[in-house]
Amino acid sequence: MTISEAAMTGFLSTRWRHVWKKVDHLILDSYTFGMQELEKSRYHENPLLWNDVATKFVHKVNGLLHSRYGNKIKELIIRFPLTSAHASNLDHWIESAIVASTEKLFFDLDNKCCKEGCTICVKGMNAASEPYDFLLGLFFNGRAHSLDELTLFNCSIGTMPANMSGFSYLKSLLLARVSIVDETVSSIMSNCCALEIMVLQYCHLLVHLTASHARLQILVVQFCKSLVSICIRADNLESFAYMGYKIDIECERAQFLEMLHVYFVNKDDCPLDFISAFPQLPKLEFLVIQFPTCLQVCNIFGPFFV
Repeated sequence: MTISEAAMTGFLSTRWRHVWKKVDHLILDSYTFGMQELEKSRYHENPLLWNDVATKFVHKVNGLLHSRYGNKIKELIIRFPLTSAHASNLDHWIESAIVASTEKLFFDLDNKCCKEGCTICVKGMNAASEPYDFLLGLFFNGRAHSLDELTLFNCSIGTMPANMSGFSYLKSLLLARVSIVDETVSSIMSNCCALEIMVLQYCHLLVHLTASHARLQILVVQFCKSLVSICIRADNLESFAYMGYKIDIECERAQFLEMLHVYFVNKDDCPLDFISAFPQLPKLEFLVIQFPTCLQVCNIFGPFFV
């Protein structure tokens, strides 16, 4: 039952008036609150409209979370194009999720109108419209003991605090359009002892990625345009997918790898060179090789096209 559906039950009977407060899977977006969808317009075309709608959305979320204080929230999904201008509210929502022992936290703050960066929006960008800085310090000292899945769209992640223990039970981490550097990714992985799934999409500050984790099973890296190399040290890795420019790959052991998916965006780059970097793959069951154009490949039987 969605929040909207639960709220409507209050019109059917006074006994059901507060049913919506018991919903533990919260999806908070424009549709939930019956608001105008900002994705249909661009910020630079009508900044006053964007700011007005964003302010209303923030007030609605604050009111809803306040009314539910003390109730468990298993899953909290927030989809709305918010920025650093709303940092204090976003920090408060994260605190609320921690207090509510949230298991799945999903923040999609992406501006859908300008996925790859609208030149007009970029030129007019100021400090108030920069991506929200997701504070890892909020999870310090094991505060997020219930969190096992974290998904972030369109934000930044700074330096990780020393002796970080807040993600001890985190199993799945997805970062898309997130400004994060190599060292922070390495720190997160070293402090997430239960991590099994990591997905990195459009993280353009990554250059030399090291994926070192004893329990990591699934690794996906897609379209991180500054990436030069990936070093994999994950003995239990079962699935690896890479999409983007040709890079250097180092994989010391892959005895449990079952699925390998490679796609190079440049037409002259051959993914077969990428695969040769892997050691023996005794468990491999699925091999997906995507080519942007037809390439001539030679073998002992002569040339053929793929």
